[in-house]
Amino acid sequence: MNLKILSWNVQGYGHWRFLPTARQFLRDSRPDMVVFVEPRISGRNANAVIASLGFPNSHRVEAKGFSGGIWVAWYDSIDVEILINHFQFIHCRVTQRNSDKVVYATTVYASPSSTGRKHLWPLLRNIAASSRSPWILFGDFNATIHSADRKGCASSSTPSKDFQKLLVDFGLRDMGYSGLDFTWSRGHAYARLDRFLCNSYWDEVYPVSSVQHLLRLRSDHRPILLNVGHTMDRIPSQHFRFFSGWLNHDDFSRMVSDNWIPSSSMATTLAHFTMAASTWNKCVFGYIGMKKRILMARLRGIQRALATRHSSFLHNLKSALLIELEKLLDEEELMWKQKSRTDWITGGDRNTTYFHRRAQARKQRNKVTALHTTAGILCDDEPSLIMEAAKFYTTLFSKG
Repeated sequence: MNLKILSWNVQGYGHWRFLPTARQFLRDSRPDMVVFVEPRISGRNANAVIASLGFPNSHRVEAKGFSGGIWVAWYDSIDVEILINHFQFIHCRVTQRNSDKVVYATTVYASPSSTGRKHLWPLLRNIAASSRSPWILFGDFNATIHSADRKGCASSSTPSKDFQKLLVDFGLRDMGYSGLDFTWSRGHAYARLDRFLCNSYWDEVYPVSSVQHLLRLRSDHRPILLNVGHTMDRIPSQHFRFFSGWLNHDDFSRMVSDNWIPSSSMATTLAHFTMAASTWNKCVFGYIGMKKRILMARLRGIQRALATRHSSFLHNLKSALLIELEKLLDEEELMWKQKSRTDWITGGDRNTTYFHRRAQARKQRNKVTALHTTAGILCDDEPSLIMEAAKFYTTLFSKG
């Protein structure tokens, strides 16, 4: 089974910047299933957010006012059957499309109070006791297992014995992680509250599974990502384009004045300008993906440093880099909006994934994969297609 699951305590969708941040995580990780907890919205507002993120399927336990809430959303690569609904968890069966492989998944958003969590542990024990198939248990447990899972927290904050007993009694394994140690931080306090666990049946069927702690953005919690056998494709860029986003860049006017040669012929001027603009685009504006990765790497480094020591300079630098990242996300959205040739965007809300899909769909529609020659013969290899196209336009423009 190829499966990716992203789990994130978003701590509210009230700020419009959460949507582009969520879309960035979706583009980078390409999950099959996503779990958002503590969204702090419900009803029609929740429907609008899920739709804007491009999910065809979803299920949720509604938030109660500004507390709680679990959203499970998934793409058509998998089928999800909800088995148990609870205020603190959702238990479901996950099947890969066109496959007989089935796993069980329980996503948790445990109560912030120890009294509330007392009601959760017996229910999770019941699920664990009945599991005879690969099963994962994951999410925000609002509790830790080991003393090393906390740093700088109140002295009264100790590992949960009920949580420890759940793992020991049913042979559950913490699936580990790569990345920074702690998934939650506030001020100088750090804790690993979010994790993936699995049973022995999972280890027998899927012995190679990895978990990543992603960059912490716009929430006190990091997203955590389970990866079981997925690979990522890259789509290379090709032709020269003039993007309206260039007009918003501070250096664009200078680049035009430096590279526009009015004394030459129009053909020479355009050839020189397009070459210069392409180079400028790549160096200054075009490598948005690379710039985002560099910014995120710097933010990861800052967060790693802040986990070991307090620094006002690093806190200020982190804020400045977040503003720079948000500007890049705006530029990227404008680029994909133009590429998709659509004006489907309102009220500052981004939908870069939507624009990207529209642009790729248009590219597929415009692609010529086969032609009939004047002799009525079908050709579909690239050299023949190029030759036939050249012959057609040579004949067309030589007439009259």
